[in-house]
Amino acid sequence: MSLSPNDPASVLQINKQNYALILPNRIVFAVDTSEDEIAALVQEERRNLEGENVTEEHSHLGPNHGASLTLLPTLDCNLRCVYCYARGGDDKVYMSKEVAKAAIDAVSAMSSEGSLTLHFAGGGEPFANFEVMDFATKYAQRCFDEVAVAIVTNGTFNDEQLEWILENRVSVRISCDGAAHEYQRPFADGRSSKNTVERNIRNLVRSNKEFMVQCIVTSASVRSMVESVDYFASLGVKTLKIEPAHMSETCRGNKDMTPSPQEFAHNFIETLNHIVANGLPLKIDTSYLSRPTTGYYCGVYGENLTVTPNGDVTACVEITRRSEPFSDVMLYGRLLIDQAQFVFSDAARAKLRMLHFSNYRACCKCPLRLVCKGGCPMQNIWENGFSLERSRYTCQVVKLIVPEIFSLMIEDARYSDVVLDDFQMQVC
Repeated sequence: MSLSPNDPASVLQINKQNYALILPNRIVFAVDTSEDEIAALVQEERRNLEGENVTEEHSHLGPNHGASLTLLPTLDCNLRCVYCYARGGDDKVYMSKEVAKAAIDAVSAMSSEGSLTLHFAGGGEPFANFEVMDFATKYAQRCFDEVAVAIVTNGTFNDEQLEWILENRVSVRISCDGAAHEYQRPFADGRSSKNTVERNIRNLVRSNKEFMVQCIVTSASVRSMVESVDYFASLGVKTLKIEPAHMSETCRGNKDMTPSPQEFAHNFIETLNHIVANGLPLKIDTSYLSRPTTGYYCGVYGENLTVTPNGDVTACVEITRRSEPFSDVMLYGRLLIDQAQFVFSDAARAKLRMLHFSNYRACCKCPLRLVCKGGCPMQNIWENGFSLERSRYTCQVVKLIVPEIFSLMIEDARYSDVVLDDFQMQVC
């Protein structure tokens, strides 16, 4: 079935008579359907979409959205994770209060909204510069009517920082590698961080705090995925993000740590089967199957307003130093601290805007393009440079996992409860 890059409806033939019609925010499964019937259904859905605005707005300061700002408080870290994308802890670089204040002032001046989402991420471990995090949060609360705070952390925070999370209703993503945590995520001195992270996860559960755990799978841990989900379920974790180790020129580890696409996909599906068969109360978040949209994979195209400790604006947290590859484009802006304003490179932004699946030769007519959206742009760049070529690894994983998940959904609706969250599924 012929598709154009801008067609908002795509069709995947799952097997001989089952199809998935993928639409913005919705997937329709056509079961025991002939080619003529699916063609008629596609035409009907296209007519339904006519007149609808399926072109998505992406501005982080758009008219119907609050402002968004991400601060990288430090490149320092108390852990030495074997695959760290940023070599956290190698550089003892910390954001000052002046940089944090200027960034918040600059966003406030750019936005007519009264709300701000303030993210803290790495680089390193944000809590290693807790003083600036606390300052930035309090200052933002003075500048905006509403402030939502989010953090990505290695989970080694102390009791004072836990209280800060709870008092500020912080959205939390904790990195924890389950059965492989001890050997994949040690402290800088070699000690295990498992007990510390486990204690904090239990404390969040006891506090009825919603949070997500991110689990990175390496070639050494790929066969322990089922063991890991049992462990997380026993702790009371409700949402788990499982991703293979993504290696690059800036990583601490080597490419041998990445599991093969076939082995990751096989064990991922086995893990889903285990969750469903045992009724584990876990939702699995995976970037390989996300809410279908016509938009970008993420904000790397110039929406991400992410400020490094020294005031550069990066499109991706994987690039934070001017000495790193692709920094001439990825560090697409600069915070003028004295003037509390951002200046951006139009040339870099124009290049970043091209990072959309419709510009990837291998993706623009792929039936899965609305759910994977070309995959992680940074992984594509690490593999191919700014050539607008798709990561072969990601493409293989998507094509192995997604059709199999769709097939499982048709057979048993419980799979939908595990992997779907913010879009609709329909069987006809």
